[in-house]
Amino acid sequence: MTEKQRIINHLNDYKKEVGYAFVPDQHQHWMDGKKLMSVTQFIHQDKEPFDAINISERCSKDTSSIYYKIEPEQIRLYWNLRTRLGTNKHAQVERWLKHNLSKDDIFTERSYFEEHNIIPENTVSEFEFCSEKYMLGGIADIVQFVETDDKIKIYISDVKTTNEVSDWNYEGFVRQLLTLSKLLNMMLFDFESDKKIVIRPKYIIHIKPIQKEVREGLDIWDLEAFEPPLFIKVDNYNDFIPRLKKLFEKRFEEIKNGYIK
Repeated sequence: MTEKQRIINHLNDYKKEVGYAFVPDQHQHWMDGKKLMSVTQFIHQDKEPFDAINISERCSKDTSSIYYKIEPEQIRLYWNLRTRLGTNKHAQVERWLKHNLSKDDIFTERSYFEEHNIIPENTVSEFEFCSEKYMLGGIADIVQFVETDDKIKIYISDVKTTNEVSDWNYEGFVRQLLTLSKLLNMMLFDFESDKKIVIRPKYIIHIKPIQKEVREGLDIWDLEAFEPPLFIKVDNYNDFIPRLKKLFEKRFEEIKNGYIK
């Protein structure tokens, strides 16, 4: 049995022992009958939630916005379509990594993933992580295993289909990868191996929908077309660790003091 498979078996055994379950339809994580906070909620708890109604109304009136003069309801409908499109692209990546592409699947990004050694043979996709200590649950898009003579390197990457990756959302993306890395490290605390295990964030994989000139209504993007993926290497994350550490400390105190049951 490969070390990769031993690690996956260990993680699955851990989830069974703590009673972890993921409910896809509601996108909810549970542990022994208790609902967990998702990693997405955890990393954004110090930010205001996205208010689609107010933001769409502002965009509709903003002369500098691509949504200018488009009805707010239409904007929100478009956003829902875009979310569905991103979900479909994630699912296509997952199907390829699980050797489950249908003959009708046209996965144009395949060669780019192969160039970065993200292939079905060394990668698992949409893998659930959890923490009993922090009552958290999350899903990693891509978990890549690279084995050397003395190390097992586990790299966590995430696929993003947003319009852009910039200063305003980069930190949140990195927080997500760091949090998932921490959960994985905790789940492997008692895993025995002759090799040193190194867990690191690796890439934000930006697969951007192709933007076109605004014409009318929802005809802003071709909802089937994407630009070639950009693999943004995450190697400057130390500045984000102190703030993330405070979130973990706050979460632990809330659980210890009985605020979260």
